[in-house]
Amino acid sequence: MRHPVNWAEPRYVPSMPTLKNDQLSVTILPYGARIQSIRLAGGWEAVLGLEDEAAYHDEPMFHGAALGRYANRIRGGFTLDGERFELPQNNGPNCLHGGPGGFHAQEWAVEDHSDECAILSLSSPDGDQGFPGQLDVRLEARIDGARLRLGFEATTDRPTPVNLSYHPYFRLGGDTIRDHVLKVEAMGVLHVDEDLVPTGEIMPLVGGALDLREGGELGRHIDALNGSGGFDHCFTWAEGVTAELSHPGSGRRMKVTSNAPMMQVYTGQGLAEPHQPYAGVALEPQSAPDAPNRPRLGNTILRPGETYRRWIAYEFLQD
Repeated sequence: MRHPVNWAEPRYVPSMPTLKNDQLSVTILPYGARIQSIRLAGGWEAVLGLEDEAAYHDEPMFHGAALGRYANRIRGGFTLDGERFELPQNNGPNCLHGGPGGFHAQEWAVEDHSDECAILSLSSPDGDQGFPGQLDVRLEARIDGARLRLGFEATTDRPTPVNLSYHPYFRLGGDTIRDHVLKVEAMGVLHVDEDLVPTGEIMPLVGGALDLREGGELGRHIDALNGSGGFDHCFTWAEGVTAELSHPGSGRRMKVTSNAPMMQVYTGQGLAEPHQPYAGVALEPQSAPDAPNRPRLGNTILRPGETYRRWIAYEFLQD
């Protein structure tokens, strides 16, 4: 059995970038470019972490991981410019988060790091997890006060789908996220089938369990989902809006901003040892799941000569 991280005695290694200022301490593992720790001023650990780097090699829940080549689900494969590409299935009939050997399971190179910024890179060869073309990715992780910004850039030598995101599980207080309040300034939510793949329909938010526009206690909304276990839903954003997670008992808050058009909310109902269900919530800015098969949900194809840019920022506040 694995054990949660003992944050009083963190197990840092020389190649492990740790960003520090007087408000944040962020530890990133080269394996999967994973965020192992975000420690806030006052000592609260804001993300779920595992004991050491080895513990991440066989865990199935994408703790703190960079997601690629394609965050979320693609059903089976896709056709691009008349050619069919089949992808490994690691979530029923779906390729989830880039497949079993996706970016979460690869060793990123640490190009440089200082107290406030780390640069990591990854070169994904043609055919990696079935995806065409070589994809070269650069990640900049930077802290500024109580804000962590993650910026991706990627280029390719052949047309390929790209959808990069991050998968830390956040908890701002207590033992679960059921007493947290989540506000998502969304325009709608993607309708999905029994495999959690979009049907192509965007459902408007008109009240009810999925409507978090005014902010709602997660436990109450989870219970109102009628047995589905929790959120695993992709919300469409209006340009420039934010999501906010807060823990009323401690006064801690976190704002999430991104240039991504959508955000997946996953309330951690599938978490297991060393954590429990609902121990953390993943807020994953991204493009639409299965968009290579449903282009009306947005273009996710990167072509030679183009540069993919995606950024995600988490800002931590205290009432």
